[in-house]
Amino acid sequence: MPYYLQSRAAKLQVLGAEYLNESFGAWYYIRSALFITQFLVYLVLIVLSLVKYSRSIREHNLASERAVLFEIRFFVVASTLLYRSTPFGPDRTISECRSVWSKR
Repeated sequence: MPYYLQSRAAKLQVLGAEYLNESFGAWYYIRSALFITQFLVYLVLIVLSLVKYSRSIREHNLASERAVLFEIRFFVVASTLLYRSTPFGPDRTISECRSVWSKR
């Protein structure tokens, strides 16, 4: 049965099993590798789009576009700071994430 059609209890059981078991299985690593690859591709494309947009603003030099660029930069910095402060941030180990997950 597809995940989205399962009951709430079944979904919680699956999530708990994924994070609390010692062995995640091969599918976990395949899924993680695909997710990381997709994430990095999108991240590179977003950065390239931002650089291109930033260069185009320099050519036009409109106040409204400068304001939009400021908002984009603020969003990127704020998102980075929020990500770094979450319990699942990049400097957390798997066991730390498990302990946070089991407390919920």
